[in-house]
Amino acid sequence: MVYLTEDDPRDEDPKKIADQIREGMKNVPNVFVSDRYEAIRQAIEAANEGDTVLILGKGDEPFMYYENGRGPWVGDNNAARECLKRLQGETVDED
Repeated sequence: MVYLTEDDPRDEDPKKIADQIREGMKNVPNVFVSDRYEAIRQAIEAANEGDTVLILGKGDEPFMYYENGRGPWVGDNNAARECLKRLQGETVDED
């Protein structure tokens, strides 16, 4: 399963970018989730034992770039860590 999401969309529509990516994906199950954190959460929660979840794009970058400038981003690494902790029932520090 491939989860397509935003990654520094700047002045482009993330949905249109995902649609262009889909054109090159034949017979691959996929879904577009506009919110990057939510896409990471869904991918982690959908994974089964033995599966591998690859999170590509932002890494530990602390910002997301949009048409009107940059906005804060927790970083893919922190988002994944938080989602894993929540999945395991651990408390996550909210800043």
